[in-house]
Amino acid sequence: MKLLKLSISGVRGIVGETITPELVINFASAFGTMLAAGPVLVGRDTRKSGPMIQEAATAALLSTGHEVIDLGICPTPIIQYLVKKNRARGAVSITADHNSADWNALNFINSDGTYLNEFQGSELLDIYHLNRYTQKSLKKAPRLIHEIDPEKFYFAWLKNKSNLEEISRARFKVVVDPGNGAGSKLIDKFFEMLGCELVAVNNEGNGYFPHDLEPRSRNAGEVASLVKATGSNIGFLLNSDVSRVSLVTEEGETLSELAQSFPKYYMIKDKLSCPSELAFRAVLELRHRYEKETISTLNGLKIIREDSWVHLRPSNTEPTIRLMAESKSATRSRKIIDNFKKEVREVIRKLS
Repeated sequence: MKLLKLSISGVRGIVGETITPELVINFASAFGTMLAAGPVLVGRDTRKSGPMIQEAATAALLSTGHEVIDLGICPTPIIQYLVKKNRARGAVSITADHNSADWNALNFINSDGTYLNEFQGSELLDIYHLNRYTQKSLKKAPRLIHEIDPEKFYFAWLKNKSNLEEISRARFKVVVDPGNGAGSKLIDKFFEMLGCELVAVNNEGNGYFPHDLEPRSRNAGEVASLVKATGSNIGFLLNSDVSRVSLVTEEGETLSELAQSFPKYYMIKDKLSCPSELAFRAVLELRHRYEKETISTLNGLKIIREDSWVHLRPSNTEPTIRLMAESKSATRSRKIIDNFKKEVREVIRKLS
């Protein structure tokens, strides 16, 4: 079965099977059609398929009348920062995050430097499915600009936000594994700026990923060993586009291992299939239902009770709603999840 994961924030799949030049051009054309006139940024991680996909996306955006600023290999957080700095209309980050090297994706970013919201995502999918794209005359061909060192603007901003003198005086020793992804080599510049001693591993940026890219405890063994062997203060494990990080303490423990010394709570994770166009609406409906309780809406909906909580979030990469619940009992956490899955299904039926 050929996998293509379609969501309001973008599209991902296996290159050559579901991620093809035609699909990339059509999605990038839909994105360019949706955006108002103005520059669009394009960057990528180090996957071998990245240049091909970037060329296709760039051609499509130029054809829809947008000036394109090519950032080359660039971490997603820097792309998001530069959108606002350049007052760009949006950006495309070409990365499949923690997926294996044979995957890639188009991740669409709005003018706020964030992933598309529900309404923007729905508009993008509508344009794509209608197959109606804006095409500009070649007599008015927009510019293609190559930005050589996009990170310099981000690092300059960080300098102004950091107490470099205090950090440098502490003489931290740090182990970092960027997994040969977009953070490779940039970590040298970053920690030199901070005045830290860097011990780097898998820092070639060649797109050959030495391990599962998801920054979790099970993948942090090499970093943990190096932290202890080199007497470092801390270690970091990055994913391919530097959008996620896992920390390792100076004792070589990951945060999840460290948490074992804390009071015991039981977290249950689950997910519920839901069309992308309904997922945000369903969570919004639940937000209204529970607005009199203690809630957080920073990332989906989190309902906080005296000794438990439940969190519901529409996935940015799959047609699902992700659920998490935590309490002092695994049985109770499971029951909370099951009750909310039942309620979400009822909401989805009413919205369908």
